[in-house]
Amino acid sequence: MSSSLKHVGHEMARRWFLSVLVFLVSCIAVAQDQNLSPPPRDEKTLQDKLLAKPATELKRQLSPAQVGEVRVIYLLPSDVKQRAKFRRAAADAIQNLQRWYGIQLAGSTFKLHTPVVETFRTSHPAEWYAKNPNGQDRTLWFWNNATTDGFSKTGGAFDDPRFRWVFYIDAEPDADQVVGGANGVALLPRNDVLGILGLQTDPVCRWVGGLGHELGHAFGLDNPLDCQTGKVDTSAPQCQSLMFLGYAKYCGTFLTPEHKTELEQSPFFSPQVAKAGGWKCSN
Repeated sequence: MSSSLKHVGHEMARRWFLSVLVFLVSCIAVAQDQNLSPPPRDEKTLQDKLLAKPATELKRQLSPAQVGEVRVIYLLPSDVKQRAKFRRAAADAIQNLQRWYGIQLAGSTFKLHTPVVETFRTSHPAEWYAKNPNGQDRTLWFWNNATTDGFSKTGGAFDDPRFRWVFYIDAEPDADQVVGGANGVALLPRNDVLGILGLQTDPVCRWVGGLGHELGHAFGLDNPLDCQTGKVDTSAPQCQSLMFLGYAKYCGTFLTPEHKTELEQSPFFSPQVAKAGGWKCSN
């Protein structure tokens, strides 16, 4: 290799290292500045009722030549006006998470679909998703109605070997109805739509962390068991990871070693050149 090529290679490596360093420093600042928000909705109910396949079990579903993608879908009920800035905000959020996961896994991260965020108008009003009977368990009506509409528009499916699905829907569930991530799908309601747009009292980064947490469930990750069962105090390190309370301090959180191992074996993770979103998680 010529000296000039070596110089170019060293310069590229230096720039990559500096960009990662800046990203990590901003994450540490966020973790110090943000107060801990309450945990997500009672997603354990969703996890109990919809048994997602662990990330390690998904590997056989794709051939080595295939790399699954993450698709982000914005579902607009028939009576809701489109929020002009949402697609950009959601694209920034998922690209920021793509880079964060890549740093956690030493360059291996998920691939994003093109376009990064897709918008579909549904044929039902917003209230219908919580009120339309769909199954015997009314706590799952919102989940069932939203995912059914999402799949009908996109051709998707639960535990889809091609895609992990993120459905943002501009509708709100009833208080006892479940949302979250399971079976290859993350479903986020209007609260999260508003959060990503900066229209909630919590910082935007808390809502990016919430997306990253539910996406983790879609990849097959569970909440840390000792934290979920109360065997350890919530101040324990594993309870401050992304898959428990750490989402509220994004991007100053981390993946546990166990979760890293699962994702390293997932067909949805491979070496990727990740682009950071249009903003840094420091607000």
